[in-house]
Amino acid sequence: MVNQELPFSILAHYFGATFYWGVLFVILIVFFYYIHNDNISFRESKFNSNQFILSLFLIIPIIIIFAYYPIEWGTYSDRECYLFVFKNFEESEFGDYIWQVINLAIRIISNDQFFFFAVLAVLYVGLRYIACIQFSKENNLIVFLMMLSSFMFLSYGINTIRAGVASSFLILSLSLLFKKRIWNIILIVMMLISIGIHKSMIIPATAFLLSLLFKDSKLLIVCWISAFFVSFLVGGYISNFLGDIVSENAGEQAGGYISSDEKGIYNRGFRIDFILYSLAPIVVGGYYIFKKEFFNKEYITLYNTYIITNIFFVLVIRANFVDRFGYLSWMLMPIILIYPLLKQKLFVRQNIVIAFTLLFNELFTFLMYLR
Repeated sequence: MVNQELPFSILAHYFGATFYWGVLFVILIVFFYYIHNDNISFRESKFNSNQFILSLFLIIPIIIIFAYYPIEWGTYSDRECYLFVFKNFEESEFGDYIWQVINLAIRIISNDQFFFFAVLAVLYVGLRYIACIQFSKENNLIVFLMMLSSFMFLSYGINTIRAGVASSFLILSLSLLFKKRIWNIILIVMMLISIGIHKSMIIPATAFLLSLLFKDSKLLIVCWISAFFVSFLVGGYISNFLGDIVSENAGEQAGGYISSDEKGIYNRGFRIDFILYSLAPIVVGGYYIFKKEFFNKEYITLYNTYIITNIFFVLVIRANFVDRFGYLSWMLMPIILIYPLLKQKLFVRQNIVIAFTLLFNELFTFLMYLR
């Protein structure tokens, strides 16, 4: 299906452009539909009855893109390393045992490269879509489009795949909040699976547990602001301190990600751009809760989980590969931005607000792709 003789840069550009332009095209259709039908209730959109079919038209091509995305051989990218471990399963060591089980299960069926990445893509994308249904049965297509157009979605489907699959299990677990009691068991199981795939999920999982204890969002916002100033003043010491702790408990590689003493070409420092990006859902979510009085228990828990997880990110913002720590909270951003608009009437012309929220989310990611 893919001409592997073409240079990696050309193939990567082709696959990336197909994904970003395709998602943009679909979002523009939805955007203009909502603008044109702003007088229709957001719960009665014609998209609602056909959204499963429309979602499949997105899911299937995306899985194909993720499965056949090229590998730049010899660069030791995450994608190349995952394939090497899969192909050399018997000689490989796994620190995360659920990830080992997934590799073994796939290998029992086939050791084909494209089958391997296709199954991982099904887990990554499919679990996200199931979570979107749980978040909003009536408007799951809108939630799914917010996911697809979120920053780093493509990266976690083609390169940082293990963390991507783990994050999908975690998001699915959070989508089961405050359902029937039986769902609480599934929530716990999904969360444990996510940690078993990638230990970094301990951070948002712990944040979730803390959000059940500390429910005062205003206090958490104050804590976030305090963390910002602490990180600005003594962030380097905090990164080194946390790096030592993580190295002892989660391995040297994870500790090296945090410790700012590690040398490399990665752009380190106090990333004000990441701070501003992280601040957006805190401001928007706070507006919905305090100004619009959207006192939804599930949303407030997710909102507080985001803030607590992002506090950790702010404290280690000088770390190597800090965007990977940022993603632990950023993966919740699409839900924080869109969830209230799909649950309660907050604006007179709510369809327009939904349309522009979706468009701005897409435009940010698309501009990051073009730069």
